[in-house]
Amino acid sequence: MNDTTKYVVSSTLVTNTWSNSTIVGSYDSETIQRVKDSSDGGIYVSGSGTLVRALIADGLIDELHLFVYP
Repeated sequence: MNDTTKYVVSSTLVTNTWSNSTIVGSYDSETIQRVKDSSDGGIYVSGSGTLVRALIADGLIDELHLFVYP
């Protein structure tokens, strides 16, 4: 996990404490598109249904894998 590049979408986080992470700021579809365009391969979203819903609404999801745990 520490070696993986991480992009953090947050309106409140200002200090970056994780290795290899970049705070992109509040959700903005143009910023997310730039991150997608600069990334080699897929981007995995973990732990934010709100972010995923916004990405879907803005047409920024190319492929969706849903994992449901009982």
